[in-house]
Amino acid sequence: MAEAEVGLEHQVHGSTCFFLRLHVPSDEQQISGPEVHYFVFCFKGMINSLQSQ
Repeated sequence: MAEAEVGLEHQVHGSTCFFLRLHVPSDEQQISGPEVHYFVFCFKGMINSLQSQ
């Protein structure tokens, strides 16, 4: 199964950025290893209600 990781990237210049990392294991080709997809989403404005666990 694919694993997903979401976290707070940074808060700079009045923007809040989050990262989304997806781990997709390869069942057919074990040599290449799992695929890793990395996305970054940025929003204008600070999000103060979120706290890092």
